[in-house]
Amino acid sequence: MIMGFRAFNLFKGDWTKLFAFAQERGFGSVQLNKVTERDIPAILGEMERTGISVSSIGAMSFKLLGPDAEEALQDREMVREGIRAARELGAPCVSQFAGSDPRKSFEENVAEFKSVFEPLAEYAGECGIKLAVENCPLINGAPPVVHNFAYSPYAWDCMFEAVPSPALGLELDTGHLPYVGVDIERCIREYAAKIYHVHLKDCRIDPEKSYRHGKLGHEFYEYAVPGEGDIDFKRVLALLAEIGYEDHITLDLRPYTEETISRGGRYIRGLLDEMQII
Repeated sequence: MIMGFRAFNLFKGDWTKLFAFAQERGFGSVQLNKVTERDIPAILGEMERTGISVSSIGAMSFKLLGPDAEEALQDREMVREGIRAARELGAPCVSQFAGSDPRKSFEENVAEFKSVFEPLAEYAGECGIKLAVENCPLINGAPPVVHNFAYSPYAWDCMFEAVPSPALGLELDTGHLPYVGVDIERCIREYAAKIYHVHLKDCRIDPEKSYRHGKLGHEFYEYAVPGEGDIDFKRVLALLAEIGYEDHITLDLRPYTEETISRGGRYIRGLLDEMQII
């Protein structure tokens, strides 16, 4: 496995600082957000200088299915741009949300997903790139609104049935599974063949707040640096090794700072060394 981190806005496009930080802290890869064509030569130069690879290009829109038609079209093109950037940088996948139009039923969103992601998956396949859909439900509001329908195994099954392309899979983010009630161990085993990228994020659940707000609330949990929440990452890494996952494990933290990334990296590296997982 290759340990990396999601860059998000860290160093704000200063590729020299970003890749130097990754190298100094012992990471093997970084996940980049939207990359423009003019950024590619500089990134390739830093990759060659440091030996750090790019795990994924993030095209993290939740508007691909609407409701704003113009924004949806723009963000679908953003995914295509991400596919082209990933191909240029040797990144294996592009990460995004499935999205959801809150005006429509689940079945209608799946139908729209098919119309949007079928051509995207075909294009990705032609470019030798995989699309990795993340499982964050993107909940906000009261009553809560879900902006990404692909947060549960049932939704994944519907998604893969609608678009049965080998180019389409999951960006499995561990931190979003506990608070929606999805068993991490079971989904790693059952969706082993479709896990294309992994986000390592911890999650703490407050039992009293869980009681007060219920599962439909979003105040009973908080994200945490790996090793500082409720998730057993030693077990997670062991299961990933067991299913033969040898790709990128990427820290995705709240907040994104040099300190939290360094802290999380030390913890995960310690587990990998202890378990002798390379």
